[in-house]
Amino acid sequence: MGAFVVVFFAFVLIMLLKIVKQATGLAEDENAPVETREAELVAKRTNVSGGANGSVTRYYLTFEFGDGSRRELRAEGSAYGLLAEGDRGVLRSRGSSLLSFSRQENVLPAQEPADVSGWHKCEACGATFRGPVCDYCGTPLKLN
Repeated sequence: MGAFVVVFFAFVLIMLLKIVKQATGLAEDENAPVETREAELVAKRTNVSGGANGSVTRYYLTFEFGDGSRRELRAEGSAYGLLAEGDRGVLRSRGSSLLSFSRQENVLPAQEPADVSGWHKCEACGATFRGPVCDYCGTPLKLN
C-alpha cells in the first residue's frame, strides 16, 4: 500500500510540474516583444503525443536568418500546412510562437534558357514550380 501512495504522489507532482512549466512558458511568450525579421523556412516537424483516448499534434517551424542563426517556433496547423521548406519572407514572432509569415513571391532565378525547361508559373499564386502541381497553393498545371 505504501508504494502505491508514493507512486500516486509522484505522478501528481509530475503533472503539477508540467502544468506550471506550460503556464510559465505561455506567460513568457505573452511578455516577450514582437520581432519582425526576414527569414527562410529551413525545416518543419511535428510532435504527436497522446494515446487511445486521443492525441495532440504540435507543429514546429525552423527559420534561418541572414546572419546564419536559426530559431524553432511553435505554429498553428493551418500555418504549418501553408508553408514549405525553402519559403522566404518576413517573419513575425513573439517568444517561441509564430505570429505570421508573409512569403515573398517565389521568383525564378536567372538561368540559362536550357536550365528553365520544366519550370512553370502558377496562374493562381504566381509562384514558379516544377511538376504537375504548384508546390505552394496546389493548383494543377494547365497545359495550353
